[in-house]
Amino acid sequence: VPYWTVRYYIGSGQRPTGCAVGSNSLLRVETDTPDPNVLPGNGDPLLACVLDMEIAFGLDTDEDGTIDTWDDGAKTVDAPGYTEAMLRKQLKTVKVYLLVQSGNRDRDYTFPNNNIQVGETIGTDTVGRSVPLTTEQRHYRWRMVTITKTLRNLR
Repeated sequence: VPYWTVRYYIGSGQRPTGCAVGSNSLLRVETDTPDPNVLPGNGDPLLACVLDMEIAFGLDTDEDGTIDTWDDGAKTVDAPGYTEAMLRKQLKTVKVYLLVQSGNRDRDYTFPNNNIQVGETIGTDTVGRSVPLTTEQRHYRWRMVTITKTLRNLR
């Protein structure tokens, strides 16, 4: 394999102490595994108590210099559906949405909604998904962390 890839995913092993059931650490791993469906067993933890992660691609499909489509995978099935040439020409911005626990369990607190929208509506495109909370998870406070990266060096 001529290259290494960096993958980010929510772990599935033992969750960190104090995290709500269903949440885990956001992990980063470098791999040379060619199969994108195979995740190595261990990664470097970046952030604890993450319940969900969603990603959206800002695309300039008509190549006029402005983003006209936001795709979270619902339109193209998943990122591997993009060709390298398409990404080089059309991908302008990537947004990562993380649903993160904020603080410890509070038996006297109940999160006001049964679901949390992880993502946002941008123009006419809604990206992300609605994440249902269990009764136990509603005794935690949750916040959304959004990371936006505008790409400038694709050639």
